[in-house]
Amino acid sequence: MGESATHRITYVGHATVLIEAGGARILTDPVLRHRIVHLRRRRSPILGMWQENIDAVLISHLHYDHLDLPSLRRLGRQIRLI
Repeated sequence: MGESATHRITYVGHATVLIEAGGARILTDPVLRHRIVHLRRRRSPILGMWQENIDAVLISHLHYDHLDLPSLRRLGRQIRLI
């Protein structure tokens, strides 16, 4: 318990959050587009510098607003899916 660990949760939008814990970076239910069917973002998701450093993507379920294939493609094929 002597080491200080950094844990952080960053809300990206809708069901998308970035979880940082134990050196791992996990993105949940990534929907990174401006609009998906009737859902529209008020602000663009902040990506940029952390986008390439995602260790895994967690998909909670298979609804279109939680599993967005264009967003997964944007993150790259090397991303591990959970």
